[in-house]
Amino acid sequence: MHRLKKEGLETVPTWPPIAGHYQWMNADDTRSAIVIWFGPPLDDDGNELDRAPRWQALRDGAEISVDDVWPMVRGREITAEEYEELRSDLL
Repeated sequence: MHRLKKEGLETVPTWPPIAGHYQWMNADDTRSAIVIWFGPPLDDDGNELDRAPRWQALRDGAEISVDDVWPMVRGREITAEEYEELRSDLL
């Protein structure tokens, strides 16, 4: 690690995730919309349930493991407007 800093490179932590909107590139070169947040799980109606907060992620509106997507979307932030536009293109 010292050598990296000496060469002007900084290590990037991989955990915890950073809450926000991200794009995901699928194997067929199409884009998906990812949202990551820390909070209580959502029920089917989108309401927060009374459970312990945790890191969560949705890919194209479906629950997905944040552990699976976070390493792949780090650095691919998009705005909330871009997220909504991408989501509407997928519907």
